[in-house]
Amino acid sequence: MNRQNPQTFFWKTEHSMDTLDALRLFVRVAELGSITAAARDLDLSLSVASQRLKALEQRLGVRLVERTTRHLKLTIEGATLFGQGASLLEDLDALTSGLGRSGRDVTG
Repeated sequence: MNRQNPQTFFWKTEHSMDTLDALRLFVRVAELGSITAAARDLDLSLSVASQRLKALEQRLGVRLVERTTRHLKLTIEGATLFGQGASLLEDLDALTSGLGRSGRDVTG
């Protein structure tokens, strides 16, 4: 059996959570058409939201939105991520919500 180094596992898990948070932000940006509105909706500062969006773009290696001072438009890659990312987040939320309703307590 191939065992992972615990530090590597932790980094990957934390990285995945960062990616999910950034994806959730991106989806809200696309839905609301504004980084400011998405930041407000997710209770983030505009600075943090902008940094997360930029980090997601860097991690993916593509530009997701075209920004001007008055307008925000999804790129082709951004539109693709929005469609699939929104669906993924809905599925994840449904899964975790369903598990939470199963009524079993965590013990240990």
